Amino acid sequence: MSLTPGQRIGVYEVVGPLGAGGMGEVYRARDTRLGRDVALKILPEVFASDPERLARFEREAQLLASLNHPHIAQIYGLEEGPAKAGPHQRALVMELIEGDTLAERIAGQPIPVDEALAIARQIADALEAAHEQGIIHRDLKPANIKVTTSGAVKVLDFGLAKLNDPNASNAQNRPNASMSPTVVSPAMTTVGVLLGTAAYMAPEQARGRATDRRADIWAFGCVLFEMLSGQQTFPGSDVTEVLAAVLKSEPDWKGLPASTPPRVRSLLERCLQKDSKLRFRDIGDVRLALDGAFETVSAVPVPAPMAPPRRSIVWPVGLVAVAMLASGLTWFISRPVAEPITPTRFSLVLATGDRLPIATGTMVAISPDGTTLAYRSARDVMRLFVRRIDQFEATIVGETGAGDAPFFSPDGRWIAYALGNTLKKVAVDGGPSETITTTLDAPRGGDWSPEGTIVVAGVALVTVPAAGGSVTELAKAPAGRRFWYPQFVSQGRAILVTTSPARPDAGDIEVFDIASKTSRKLLAGANARLLPSGHLTFVRGGALWAVRFDEDSLQVQGSPVPVIEGIRVENGGAVNYAVARDGTLIYVPGTVNDALELVWVNRDGKEESLGVPRRSFSLARLDSTGRNVALEVRDEDSDVWVLPVGRQTPTKVTFDPGDDTQPTWAPDGRLVYVSNRAGQGAQGTPSPGLFWQAADGTGAAQRIAPDSSRIDQPSVTPDGQSIVARMADDIVLVDFNSKGGARKLIEGPFRERNPMVSRNGRWIAYQSDESGVPEVYVRPFPDVGKGKWQASEQGGSRPLWAHNGKELFYLAGDQSLMSVSFTESGGAFVPTAPRKILTMPSGVVGGAARAFDVAPDDRRFITLKGENSSERAEIRVVQHWIEELKKKVP
Repeated sequence: MSLTPGQRIGVYEVVGPLGAGGMGEVYRARDTRLGRDVALKILPEVFASDPERLARFEREAQLLASLNHPHIAQIYGLEEGPAKAGPHQRALVMELIEGDTLAERIAGQPIPVDEALAIARQIADALEAAHEQGIIHRDLKPANIKVTTSGAVKVLDFGLAKLNDPNASNAQNRPNASMSPTVVSPAMTTVGVLLGTAAYMAPEQARGRATDRRADIWAFGCVLFEMLSGQQTFPGSDVTEVLAAVLKSEPDWKGLPASTPPRVRSLLERCLQKDSKLRFRDIGDVRLALDGAFETVSAVPVPAPMAPPRRSIVWPVGLVAVAMLASGLTWFISRPVAEPITPTRFSLVLATGDRLPIATGTMVAISPDGTTLAYRSARDVMRLFVRRIDQFEATIVGETGAGDAPFFSPDGRWIAYALGNTLKKVAVDGGPSETITTTLDAPRGGDWSPEGTIVVAGVALVTVPAAGGSVTELAKAPAGRRFWYPQFVSQGRAILVTTSPARPDAGDIEVFDIASKTSRKLLAGANARLLPSGHLTFVRGGALWAVRFDEDSLQVQGSPVPVIEGIRVENGGAVNYAVARDGTLIYVPGTVNDALELVWVNRDGKEESLGVPRRSFSLARLDSTGRNVALEVRDEDSDVWVLPVGRQTPTKVTFDPGDDTQPTWAPDGRLVYVSNRAGQGAQGTPSPGLFWQAADGTGAAQRIAPDSSRIDQPSVTPDGQSIVARMADDIVLVDFNSKGGARKLIEGPFRERNPMVSRNGRWIAYQSDESGVPEVYVRPFPDVGKGKWQASEQGGSRPLWAHNGKELFYLAGDQSLMSVSFTESGGAFVPTAPRKILTMPSGVVGGAARAFDVAPDDRRFITLKGENSSERAEIRVVQHWIEELKKKVP
């Protein structure tokens, strides 16, 4: 059946048709739950009851679900169709790719060679990812390839894919491998049509023989030939003529443009060998060949033997000339030949217990000469570390809690870093830190010019002398966005900068002209770095991309090309890579947003998944009954979601523009959270406030107090009348129903965080760094001046009261969850020695707020878990990487 606008399949409302998609019809639809557009692919009504068609359709969903690659369209789910369509109707819910198909892009006209090769590299990357999973596409063609407006490639339509490649890295682990025939099968509109599309079939596929990954390599060659020539590789007026050409004819090699590099012509000849044994065996080799990896240097020509000279009166001159030639030839042959520079790859593994936590700015930096790394790591507490590449040990520099968004001075002797809203610097060799300036919010990166000026990004783009002094504001970020990762370019007359909301890798790279104070968008992406080679590198979708950039005109040249996969991009904002002036690349491996899993963990350390799909969760809070969990989810904006325990699908309950974060529960079931929907405060700073609303998302959100701006980490008191929270570095009390503002409970020169009142309302626990490292303290509540007791030992944070009234939990620096039993004696809090209960999974340290909670029985804890919790943190290093980059992006 066809779908009509307004018709729904589950939560998806059809907007309109997008066209055919292999075996199905494709429609644009709106996900009414998540508020995004998707593509719905359904089987036409005539095939909706065909068991073979249904099996292929569901197999396509399974294959796509096994692939996670930036150049393969993602699948979001497999939905049941509307009831009137019958029990066999299915719909694939797919990523909606905006842009033209490659067939529309070609349209009978050749694509410029550089652009065609950039597209081809991305197609090869996608096929390589599929082949590594044992998946053969079998229907690769321009119509199944989309090119977005930013130049990114997405391979579509795995409806004819086969999963039985014995050479795949994990094929033996796939018991449901498809052994579907490749000869004939009922097709979309006719019976007995060969699987695939005739013009792109390999000869063995056209003959109905068994196929392997080399069939995709043939199709890749056809697609690349068509991009370069603008014409089909094997043309014909009908299917019979096309198949005859595939089996018998050669491509019209004269149709390739004269500018086609010889290596590409040679590559096409290897891809389009009719005998599959003579083709490339692996698409990875094709990708390398595209970059010239197999080219050899021609031998020095040897001169032909010289004929005996004729007698002449000038024979002495001839002898001298011959002698000089022989001497020169001897020098030429024996001269030392420079060895080609080969990139060197290795990993610097951090010490046991050191972690690279979620951060709001970059966590890594490299000195201009490529010899020294700086990185932010949690070793009991957050510290800034310096490590030479050729040494095993790292040294600590700067203050406790330091290290967010570090960057080096041009001479490599100093490191600037953020500590809260303060920009500081410290010598690489150690010593006391010096304050440079205070900014409106936490810096999101900076750059230090040779002239001694620093540019800092945040809610405003500002400059300040490196020696300290007054700040000059260049621009304010657009509403709801921030500036990230600035870099001086063009001899200091312009600044590359990212503007983005919560997801910096989904932002825009702009060039800001300092003289005119105007900016212009260059690309979609984040953390653009201009290298001495004239390349602009940036992160998009968890991959590092590169493109040529003219520093005089400040213009991008050509199309971006992905050059490194798997750059870690944090929920908190960190895009973690850096390139030294000498061409050394460093990066933290990982995935975009490092999606986390919701798990229960009991006192014995046994974990149990809640069965909720992984996503960018930030914290979890149980209500007083333990039946519902409030979650902060960081997508493009942060929002509050509610999950009934036992179900697998949370419900979004906040929808306003901006960030809604750090939810907690009132005893009556209302949700309290921090939101910046209040807009901008004084001097353009974000003005978040405390709000409450019903947990089912109904009704308008209510602001709790008139001056609750810049308050976070809220916790509702047991009587439901007030909230304890952090404001700047102090602990405050905010009454629910009072028209007055917040009043300070605990203030001083130290950083206090994460307050929580005990379940009986008599004590308040919080963390403070007054001893030099964070520790957990307890005071009477609300009369906090009547006593103070330290509950933790050797570091502690994120206190949590047990329901039983006898325990206080907290998190130690090594991920240990600690328990402190206590008694009350004469108004005093009497703690016992802390004891370890269990080691928490990775993911709970995350941001500054507590990410975990305890069930009412005090026997198990709900928390977040990362994918690689058992692995030691590493920073990858590629020395001389710029030489490799020059080959990939000439």
